[in-house]
Amino acid sequence: MGKKVLFLVSGNGGTLKFLYKAIQEMNLSFSIVGVLADRDCGALNFAKEKKIPYQKIIYNSYKTDELVPAIKRFQPDIIITTFHKIVDSVTLQKFSNINFINVHYSLLPDFAGMIGFETLTKAKELHKKKVGVTVHFVDEKVDAGKIISQAEIKIDSWQNVDEEKLRNIIFKSSCILLLDAIFSLGIEHNQLKKNENYFDDEFKINFKPLSNKAFLDYKKIKSIFN
Repeated sequence: MGKKVLFLVSGNGGTLKFLYKAIQEMNLSFSIVGVLADRDCGALNFAKEKKIPYQKIIYNSYKTDELVPAIKRFQPDIIITTFHKIVDSVTLQKFSNINFINVHYSLLPDFAGMIGFETLTKAKELHKKKVGVTVHFVDEKVDAGKIISQAEIKIDSWQNVDEEKLRNIIFKSSCILLLDAIFSLGIEHNQLKKNENYFDDEFKINFKPLSNKAFLDYKKIKSIFN
């Protein structure tokens, strides 16, 4: 069965949908064992449609007790946190043997605490010359866990940027980094990391670093988005 992945979701489930398709089309050696949602959302609907085990829970700063038994139900090895809120410290401590991983659409520590592509709006306001995405471990502080990898895109002039294309490239880059992170956890060749550059349309993407180059075929992964 390989590594067991659990998703904590609040939104449309873009990352969940990608990983589900990648597992099927690339015959990957891990599985999505469950989806936990804190609200009705697109990701929860996708889980229902694809018959992925799911559970809707109440989870907020005043009520966190439903999350622990829900996680125990699925017994994951890796938890992908796309909740629109912080995972509480009690839950993280109870599951210290599980890797909690988050995807954040900025080059952390820039724009820590922002949700989704609010980061890109802020980067444009501040005329940032670099944008991107970070995959990192989750700890008790907001977007402050150890960085696993980043994808960086340089911006020469915001006047010339197609922002829809940029968001799309950042999302695709996040999926590549997430796949790499899942495969590299606990594997010795994780030490053999290096930077890789790719070109997609008018954007140059600098992945810093990728650890599993033998697995990650950029063109093959790109075809999953089509």
